[in-house]
Amino acid sequence: MKGKIGQTIKKMLTKEQVFTIPNALCFLRILIIPLIVWGFFFLDVWYSHYITAGIIIFSALLDVIDGKIARKFNMVTDFGKAIDPIADKLTQVTVATCLAIKYVLMRALVVLFVLKEIVMLIMGLLAMRKGIVKSAKWFGKLNTVILFLTMSVMVFFPKLPPLAVNIMTLVAMCSMIATIILYVIYYIAIIYGKKNAKTSKVLTLDGRVPDADLTVDNAVNCETLATKTDNFFQAESKEQINNSVQAEKEIKDC
Repeated sequence: MKGKIGQTIKKMLTKEQVFTIPNALCFLRILIIPLIVWGFFFLDVWYSHYITAGIIIFSALLDVIDGKIARKFNMVTDFGKAIDPIADKLTQVTVATCLAIKYVLMRALVVLFVLKEIVMLIMGLLAMRKGIVKSAKWFGKLNTVILFLTMSVMVFFPKLPPLAVNIMTLVAMCSMIATIILYVIYYIAIIYGKKNAKTSKVLTLDGRVPDADLTVDNAVNCETLATKTDNFFQAESKEQINNSVQAEKEIKDC
């Protein structure tokens, strides 16, 4: 397990993987995080919440830009797939923790958030064991958007009624629970072969069973090959039978 994970990480840490514009923007987002904390607790002006909200929105815009650049200019890398969600999570947990000091229900969301990341970490390591590095899925991105909007509104409008705050927090928590369930299903499909890595054992021509698990595409190819092989032998058998019948007829004619 450690060997495969180590090999995957080693491949991710090459210059081509690390030194790209989208990854540089991810690192910038991480460097912005202390400014968010500064805006929450140390900026002593009446418009401090506007500045803090502006920093959070700027970080979110960088997230959108780095994704567009990566896809448009073919700069998508396995390292980028790993560092982008890390930047997201660090920003989210920082903002959520700062808000949890003021709003009690946000503390439950922070606990749920940490639980989600632990589950994601375990599942991600199990996927890396098979040499698979997956980027965020649509439901994870949707959850990020909901969490971002919830926290941004709370920061931008610090005097919201408690009921409004609690409703928004509960919506974000429900979204997070749904995301955890969907990611668990998704990773189980990858790890145990029910989706992108379905395993299949097929006999080789000499009767052996291959040692390595096969992906869906390889399995389909092997099944096709096995079918063609069966058809070939069936055709050979029919040809032999026809030859035998023809020989018997020739003998009778003689």
